[in-house]
Amino acid sequence: MNVRLSVRSGDAQLSVSQDAVAFPAGTESTKSLLFRNSGTSQLTIASLRIVPLTAPPTDASGNEVSEFSVLEGELPDPFQIPAGGSAEVRLRYAPIDDIADEAQLVITSNSAQGATKEVFLTSGTLTSELVVQPNPLIF
Repeated sequence: MNVRLSVRSGDAQLSVSQDAVAFPAGTESTKSLLFRNSGTSQLTIASLRIVPLTAPPTDASGNEVSEFSVLEGELPDPFQIPAGGSAEVRLRYAPIDDIADEAQLVITSNSAQGATKEVFLTSGTLTSELVVQPNPLIF
């Protein structure tokens, strides 16, 4: 009797070290996020995009200027994380005005949990929020 064995590739699974990042208000600074692939196949990060949640300031020509950015020069190209691996992603906050800023880092990948994941970015204070799941909870 012959038994045929084969290895099947599973899914990539992205997890990010933080769901929210607070930068000190009014001060240029950088923070790091750790991206982990807890899946069994290669994780590919297709894009990292900053989406402002508060109106961004404008330059002298009237063009919007993002105060949050991803330090992309530090990332490998293409941005891939092997199964069981991790990678550091650094974010920069460079305030132009004194107004509190909020944005989302939108991560697009081939993760099994969904094509996009968001990380909240702020120059303000983070507050805790209790979330009960499932909602509603039926007894």
